Amino acid sequence: MSQMDEYRSKCHCPPCPTYAQCAREKGELTFCITKKSSCISEQKVCFCPDCPVHEELGLKYMFYCLRGNEGDQKHRAPRP
Repeated sequence: MSQMDEYRSKCHCPPCPTYAQCAREKGELTFCITKKSSCISEQKVCFCPDCPVHEELGLKYMFYCLRGNEGDQKHRAPRP
C-alpha cells in the first residue's frame, strides 16, 4: 500500500456534513494534502481537526475541501 493509499484509508472526509455526494462519486479524499474539491461548495462543519491524517501530518488549517490543501492555505495566511 502506498503512503497516499494509507492516508486515503484513514481519511475522515466521507462522514463530514460538508462532504457532498458529488465528491463521493468522484472519490475525492485527503484534501489536506491534495487540492480542494471540484464540486463541494457549501461549508457546514469541518471534521479535519479530528482526522488521523490531519493529526499525523501536524496540519493546522481547516476546510481543505473548500480552501485548498495545507500549502495553499499557508501561502494565503496573513503574515505577521
